[in-house]
Amino acid sequence: MQPPVRPDAAREIARYDARDAADVCLRVRTEAGLEPAVDDLLAAYRTVMDECRARETDANDAAATAAYVRWLASSWDGAHALENRVAHVEAEHRHLQAAYRHLQAAYERLRAECQGMGPQAESGRRR
Repeated sequence: MQPPVRPDAAREIARYDARDAADVCLRVRTEAGLEPAVDDLLAAYRTVMDECRARETDANDAAATAAYVRWLASSWDGAHALENRVAHVEAEHRHLQAAYRHLQAAYERLRAECQGMGPQAESGRRR
């Protein structure tokens, strides 16, 4: 036994148009068929994968940039220390040059004094 058909359902069945149903069926098969659905899914997949690759590239670029900046910073610290060391060595070099000039002048004075004393200075030094 089946329940009785309600009057409003009977009116809807009466409005049924086979031609409209065929048009709807064709539209659904065209727009929602397997092939277009797969094409839409593949397009969405490609879009997501492209975005993901772009993010990976951005992340890889960011990681590489960060590594370079860390290296550059450590190199900069090393360069700063090297600059300080070079400045220190240059100052020490100038100091040694001044000391050398002072000793050379003292040597020249002593040599001149010795030459002025003549042979007596020579004999005095040998003793």
